[in-house]
Amino acid sequence: MNHLLQSGQRTRLRRSVFTLLLITFAWSACSPPPEELSMVLDASDSLLVRVLIDLHTVDADLFTKVKNSASAGEPVAPTFLDHSKRDSVLSLHHLTEADFSTLIEDRLAVPERFLLVYNQVLDQSAANQ
Repeated sequence: MNHLLQSGQRTRLRRSVFTLLLITFAWSACSPPPEELSMVLDASDSLLVRVLIDLHTVDADLFTKVKNSASAGEPVAPTFLDHSKRDSVLSLHHLTEADFSTLIEDRLAVPERFLLVYNQVLDQSAANQ
């Protein structure tokens, strides 16, 4: 009888350990990584947020122009002037195409950081509407 009791205790212990491991695994899978929680935007991140918002605005204006002209029966292709608006946005923020590419590449090297930056773009864009 004593041997059976010890076997039952071992079974309960195994179940408890398994349950504890399962809960720990589930909790860690659902929580963000610690570095994401402590990540803070710096000045270059904030600059990138402003540039992306402005570029999205230019793209939206161009899309609306092309869509409206197409629905009016007068399809209009984007012009060189329309494409130069992108360069104007970069110039407004004192960036060259190379500077902008470097900002993007640096953020893409750390996907969590890029996601944080892009979430700021979405949040600020929604707040401005």
